[in-house]
Amino acid sequence: MRYVEKYDISVAPPQPFLKVSIINPITNMKLEERAYVDTGFSGSLVITKNVYEKLKLSLIEVDEEYYAIHAGHFITKLKPVIAVVEIREFYHARKKIFVHPYIDRILVGRDVLNELYICLNGPKQILELKG
Repeated sequence: MRYVEKYDISVAPPQPFLKVSIINPITNMKLEERAYVDTGFSGSLVITKNVYEKLKLSLIEVDEEYYAIHAGHFITKLKPVIAVVEIREFYHARKKIFVHPYIDRILVGRDVLNELYICLNGPKQILELKG
């Protein structure tokens, strides 16, 4: 099994991403979205407020406090929720994911990436997942 995505060249520098399905485990509502690889993020997934609202994830919020620190100074409170995260046939897990009030793109972090065999081929601008 193999899954390949070309980097998003609309941003500078070009950025690798995976197509990730996010599923509300109560309603089974599902969205497939681009999740940009962020090896600096230790968590699972950071989603936009728009995705949170579309999937009605307020039904499964977690009563815990989490914060993101941007550039070492700007602190933002994140809202944790439970969702199922899928990456084609390579990955399927119920995870605590985080809603960020200000971002405009989804980020996938090391909590998910470390469970995958993934190759970032920067010179060819290709992300490859092997199973």
